[in-house]
Amino acid sequence: MSSPIPSPGLASGRRKGPRNPPKLPLSAFSPPNTGTSDAFPLPPTWSTVVPAGIIDAHLRISATVDGVNHYKDNIGQLVLEKIKGVVLTIDNQLSDDIADLVQGLPQRIDLQILSVSVPFPLNGTPPTEPPSCLLGTNPPITLSTTFTSATPEAITNLRWALEHSHVVDVDVQSDVMASVAIGGSSLYDTFEDLLTKATSPGPHTPEKKRTPIVLSNIFPPPLTLVEPIVKTMKHPDYLQYQSRISSLSLFEDVHLKITPPVRDTSETGPADDLRMWKGKLKLYIGPVLEAFGFERMIFGSSPSPAGEPFNLPVSWYDLVRKSFAELGIEQDAIDNVFMNNAKRVYGRSP
Repeated sequence: MSSPIPSPGLASGRRKGPRNPPKLPLSAFSPPNTGTSDAFPLPPTWSTVVPAGIIDAHLRISATVDGVNHYKDNIGQLVLEKIKGVVLTIDNQLSDDIADLVQGLPQRIDLQILSVSVPFPLNGTPPTEPPSCLLGTNPPITLSTTFTSATPEAITNLRWALEHSHVVDVDVQSDVMASVAIGGSSLYDTFEDLLTKATSPGPHTPEKKRTPIVLSNIFPPPLTLVEPIVKTMKHPDYLQYQSRISSLSLFEDVHLKITPPVRDTSETGPADDLRMWKGKLKLYIGPVLEAFGFERMIFGSSPSPAGEPFNLPVSWYDLVRKSFAELGIEQDAIDNVFMNNAKRVYGRSP
């Protein structure tokens, strides 16, 4: 009797296991373009996806009439009417007498202030006792710092801030996401090590809610306009950015602020190509959205002081909103990015 003919491609004539069915593209679940019935509603257009409110969680202005008016003129009246609150970033160093400065800010700003972010250094020795201004002011004071390089005291100081502030902002003033390894580790590796050790509970740390850490100047990172979008997508720095964003998302307490980028080079020239800007921004929204979701992204309008900002073709709010909306996101997601996440993190709402 002759042997059975084996199946094509399998020497043994038997399958090694169940085959994975082919995955359908997302377009297979979308209604046809001609569908107009209620069963297949058309997706919302970018012009209709507008946040119910806005909390500007990164506002760096001088608390003067001129500074406030300049901000209101730039953001526009229609957007200003949607502002539900701001997180004000000031340059005054942390001290007990800063409470007097903070008390009069709401009247001068004429905007609801969820928090006033006051800087502390990552180097040096932290105070043995927290300044009294952290114990109760209206509006509340939170802590912010900058990261440029690793210092021996950075872990101790960041851990101190996490213990005494209900949220800590970190402005990453080096292009950490594109750093390369020198002598065995990159600046990113050092930064990740700082986060790991500062957020790890010690043997005597009481059980309590973890303090949110909000990073800025990495979403998006410092940019160059010279490089075409297609070339950026294949660049090793961009591929590395995707990997490192995914790694950062494993820190459950870490949130990202989406703030105006600074220049990666000293290039000059027009920056008024709206289509190019939206394309660049979407390059970074994609991996951040996949890693962090809509619950850990927070909108802010002021760029990092670490570099030279761009003159954008439209307001940062308009650019971010249109970029997200053109990705086809839902209303609740846009509300999270522009308002709800900041309210939860800075306003202490659940």
